[in-house]
Amino acid sequence: MKRIFLIAAIVLAAISLYGQRVKYNFNPSWKVFAGDDAHASSVGYDDSKWKQVTLPYAWNEDEAFKKDIADLSTGIAWYRKHFKLPLSSKRQKIFIEFEGVRQAAKIYINGQYVGMHENGVTAFGFDISRLLNYGNEENIIAVRT
Repeated sequence: MKRIFLIAAIVLAAISLYGQRVKYNFNPSWKVFAGDDAHASSVGYDDSKWKQVTLPYAWNEDEAFKKDIADLSTGIAWYRKHFKLPLSSKRQKIFIEFEGVRQAAKIYINGQYVGMHENGVTAFGFDISRLLNYGNEENIIAVRT
């Protein structure tokens, strides 16, 4: 009994010391561009004319109910999101998680390549802690699909 109590005390101490996991809904306020632009992962890239969307969103969904599935557009599209993180997050691990990206995705944070995922129907994520800005500095995530 004392052993269980000690383990529980250690777990509670660790949670209070390191804080609890916080999840943010990253679905709103993305921008999408159907096409390929080699500079779209860059921090200074101008995405002001891109279409504003909320995820989940398929870049070719406007034609989804107008055409047969065999006739739908295919190709490359980019998604971008601008966001800020509180300074208090600086010493924490930060992960970006996707429930799926059809069909393959290359992920960039602040212009730095993070990784690639090539199975559109499975969830995946990356530790992006070392690439982020905190406080008043903006972050940009860019996803090439």
